[in-house]
Amino acid sequence: MRLHLDLSNGAAGDMIIAALCDLFEDLRTPGDTLAMIAQAVGADVAFERVKPASLSAMRFEVVGGDRPMTLDEMISGLARVEVPKEAKRWARWGLELLGECETKVHGSDGGVHLHELGTADTFVDLLGALTLLHTLRPEQLSSNSATVGCSQVEIAHGRYPNPVPVVATLLIRAGVPVKMVDDSFEYLTPTAALILAVLANFGLYRYHDTQGLLRAVGYGAGQKVREGVSGVLSAYLFEDVVDYEALDQIYSISVHVDDLTGEEIGLLTDRAMAYGALDCWAAPVFGKKSRPGFEITVLVRRNELAFFREFLHRETRSPGLRILPIKRSVEPHFFSEVEVTEGVKVRIKSTRVGHKVEFDDAVRASLVTGESVSDVVKKASAIYMKKEEHRNEL
Repeated sequence: MRLHLDLSNGAAGDMIIAALCDLFEDLRTPGDTLAMIAQAVGADVAFERVKPASLSAMRFEVVGGDRPMTLDEMISGLARVEVPKEAKRWARWGLELLGECETKVHGSDGGVHLHELGTADTFVDLLGALTLLHTLRPEQLSSNSATVGCSQVEIAHGRYPNPVPVVATLLIRAGVPVKMVDDSFEYLTPTAALILAVLANFGLYRYHDTQGLLRAVGYGAGQKVREGVSGVLSAYLFEDVVDYEALDQIYSISVHVDDLTGEEIGLLTDRAMAYGALDCWAAPVFGKKSRPGFEITVLVRRNELAFFREFLHRETRSPGLRILPIKRSVEPHFFSEVEVTEGVKVRIKSTRVGHKVEFDDAVRASLVTGESVSDVVKKASAIYMKKEEHRNEL
């Protein structure tokens, strides 16, 4: 199943939770979990069926727990709740990211201050949404563009740009395209942006106008009511179908050559990759008159097609090329770093199906440490797996 969030009316943490709860047949299932999370930070939860603009929707609210909370208190609060370890790991990463963003925006005077986000609402909305998503287990979470306002909004520090700097920073991390409207209303809250950023980091979210078989829909109402506007966040649960047209379209340019040396072919492939080709390779073939040669293939994006067509004509001196449109499926991924020895770091690419050490990083590390490349790869992979096990234990 694929879960798609419609962000066109805006989004807040409580709206995401409300919409997710509305997907469950029995409210007691998510309700008990959210109440337990709230109790860990001295708060409670409340649900209400409302009709903004005559549309029946679920409203969720965190009750009590108004005292300010520090970042450390929120992180330690994760140990007091019985939720899946994976949800805790996601939430911890999100809280640490929130601390980084707050420090970047407001500076540091000896500690991390969460300002308006330092309440039980932030803790419950973040961990609650991530736990419900873990329970629903969608194979992918997607959304359309996020609607944001402009001008300025009033917050505790005074009048700030809209969207507020923390939201803008989190949207960059999440990779969510934005649609700015001529309205000073705060459409997207920091907590909603934080949830998207967390899911994007762990490869669970990507921007995508989805298609599929609609199986369920939930509507989450916000706390701010505007006359004549439904103001709800819609959550659509799709049964995913392979949509050939929605796959990424790229182009294959190929040419047969029998008069280039090995050095020239190697230089050509290196240059193609340096110029931004998605991939480039040479494969042995038999061409005209049974002459042995090579088929050189370059994969490129549409906007690079003209450049690489001219590039291959020039480099191979061949008057004819084969150009084919092809589709590709790309698994969402993210990068992290591990330190294989003091001051020497190696990147790890992770997806939902596994992880892989970046080979070029391993080569550079081997030159520093004197170890073989394979030993560096094994060491980096072991360190990464140990870090993942530690996160799962949190």
